[in-house]
Amino acid sequence: MNRHNYKYDNIKPVHWEDIGQFFLDSFGDEYLRMFELILEIQASELKDRIVGITSINTLILSVNHPIGPQKKALHIRYYPKEDLWSFVYYFAPFSLTRFSRTYPGEQGIEKFDQFIHWMRW
Repeated sequence: MNRHNYKYDNIKPVHWEDIGQFFLDSFGDEYLRMFELILEIQASELKDRIVGITSINTLILSVNHPIGPQKKALHIRYYPKEDLWSFVYYFAPFSLTRFSRTYPGEQGIEKFDQFIHWMRW
């Protein structure tokens, strides 16, 4: 199968409360920083502009509804043992990663806000 006839899945977004509960139920206090990021989104106007889903321990965000995980999507992963965040933005399927950064745990929400501003989401 080549990239010209590949069909990627579009996934229906999940409610923010359910996303937060998923991380708490699945990972407990280890993912408290991820839960805090989700609470930050819920408490802001972003909750109506961006949508999200989870994939194992990754939060996938987009302005597209439904979400194409490899098309204009930000993948956020938190690594509790290292206390690090990974932000990877995919522009389109089969394209090179447009943006990939790693940040210290305490900078997660700040760097997320900067990304949102930078992308004009």
